[in-house]
Formats: sequence, structure tokens, C-alpha cells
Amino acid sequence: MVVVYSMLSALFFSWLFYEAWQKQRQENAFQLKFLMGVTVASLGFRLARMAAVLMQDVQPATLFQEGSAPAVLRLMSLSMDVLILSSLLGYSTYVLTLRNQRAEEDNQKVRAANLALDAALAENTQMVKALTLSVKSHNMGILLASLAHELSQPLQLMRIKTELLASMPELQNQERQQFIQGLLQDNNRAGDIIVQLRKFLRSGSSEFALISMSDVVKESVAIIQAELMRHEITLVQEVDSTVSVWADEGQLQMVVLNLLKNALDVLRAAPLPRAIHVHLSQTAQANVLTVSDNGPGIAESDRARVFEMFFSTKAEGMGLGLWLSHSIVRNHGGELQVSSSPTGGACFTLTLPKKIA
Repeated sequence: MVVVYSMLSALFFSWLFYEAWQKQRQENAFQLKFLMGVTVASLGFRLARMAAVLMQDVQPATLFQEGSAPAVLRLMSLSMDVLILSSLLGYSTYVLTLRNQRAEEDNQKVRAANLALDAALAENTQMVKALTLSVKSHNMGILLASLAHELSQPLQLMRIKTELLASMPELQNQERQQFIQGLLQDNNRAGDIIVQLRKFLRSGSSEFALISMSDVVKESVAIIQAELMRHEITLVQEVDSTVSVWADEGQLQMVVLNLLKNALDVLRAAPLPRAIHVHLSQTAQANVLTVSDNGPGIAESDRARVFEMFFSTKAEGMGLGLWLSHSIVRNHGGELQVSSSPTGGACFTLTLPKKIA
């Protein structure tokens, strides 16, 4: 029995030594070296005990019949077994500690990556803000021309009515109240124009809310109305007044105004008749705005690049308006596409989801 147990132990400890040796080649851990040492010692003590038992004249039937040397070797091998178990526990603790360290390192890398991503997103936001202001500044000429035209009418009416009130003290109270009511209406009209200007020039963080898309279109059209009249451009509107979207009103107005201004710029040198068609509708899944013109259109080869930064088909173009508009629309979860209009010009289609983000 001693021979059988010793051979089985030899096979087990040989396998254990081999596995520890393979691991030690990969990790070079002290716990594995210690495990290999006590495994060899335990294996040696067992083989020595087997040899000592076989050299006895009378083979023992029980452990109590063993001689002193085999008994000492047996106790030594048992002590090595305890050290083997301690080595295995130590190595397990080492592996868990190493895994925790690696997990912590991975977490630190993830946190660093998140910080870098936040910084990149903040930088991108600042760049979009700066480019938004740049495009707005580029559009300032047409905005100021429209503003001067729109403000001149209520201001002139207010001046005339004020002069009439001052020069006609004999007016009855009812007539005087009518003049005052007219002054208030003209004042409110001028104030509304200033509010439109403030919305257009507003900068800062995005403020998403449920807004009326038809109001955004109407306000954008009002801004360029004077320029349309000056260049004899007919504007045809088919606007569904019930369309609402979840968006930043200032950014969305800039997109719509940019599409209208692009169409206006193209038609300045086009022959009469000149026309821009604005169509706003909704489907079950999306809200769709199309802005088309009857100008020369965009070449097929340029359509794939029309939304690239710094690409422009206009000699004085900055190449930022359509790129920025496309970026804003994508940030709103929508799409901005270009195609040919039925009248031969360009047709820009703005699609925004109906679902609230």
C-alpha cells in the first residue's frame, strides 16, 4: 500500500510541479517558485519513505508498525503538504491582487479616456459656437438690410402719429385713444423685430425645447423678406402650422435662414422669373422642410462635397454655412440632403424626427 500511495503521490506532485513551472515561466512569481520547491521536497520525502519501508525486514501492516525513519519522513512530507497548501493560497491571493491592480489600471485608463472625450466634446462645442457666430456675422449684411427695412415702417408711423398728436390738441379723447393704440401696436411691432434679431444672435449652450417649426420658418422668411423684394424673388410657402419639433430654436433658425439665404444668393444673378419654394410638412415618423429654387442648381459632382467644411460653389463663400447647418441637424438627430428641384435648381431637404429626444 505504501508503494501504491507513494507512486500516486509522485504522479500528482509531478503534475503539480509541471503546472507551477509553466506558470512561473509566464509570471515569474515568488509564490510559484516556493510552491515548486516544497513540491519537490514533498515528493522527495515520499520517495525516501517508500524506500525506507521497502528496506525493512518486516513490512508494516499499519502506520504504527513503521520504523522511526519512515515515520519521520512521513511527517516531513505532511509538513511539506501544509506548505504546498499555503503556497497555493498565497498564489491565489497574489493572482486576485494582480487582477485588482489591472482592473484599477483599466479603470484609470477608462477615466482618462472619458476625460479626454469630455475635453474633445467641449472643444467641439466651442468650435461649433465660434463657427456659428462666424456664419452669423457673414449673414449680418442681409440681416441688417432687412432689419432697417422692417424697422423703418413702424418707426415712421410712430413719428407721424406722434407729430399729429402734438399738432392737434383739439382731438377728442376717443380719437386720441385710437392714435395712442396705434402707437402701441407700432411699438410692439418694432419690439418683435428686435426679439427676432436677439434670437438670431443668441449664443451659448444649446437649449432644447418643443418649438413650433412653422414659426421658425416664418421668422426666417421675415428676416430676408426685404432682400427678396429688392431682387424680385417670389417666395412660395406651403407651411403646416401644426409642425412642432424638439430643438434649439436659435440653431434651427440659423439653419433655415442659411438655406433661404443660399437660395437668395444663387438667384441674384439668375434671369427672371426668380422663385423660392418653401414646403413644411409632417409624416408619421418625421417633420420635413424643403427649400428649393429655380436657379442654375448644383452640379452632380459637387453634391457629394457640398456639406464639407470650407467647400463652396460661390466665389465669395466661406464654405462653413452648409457644413455647420449639416452638423447642427445631425446633432438634432436629423438629416440634411441636397438634390435637384423640379424647376431645375437646387433642393435642400431638412428632416427632423418627431420623437422628442
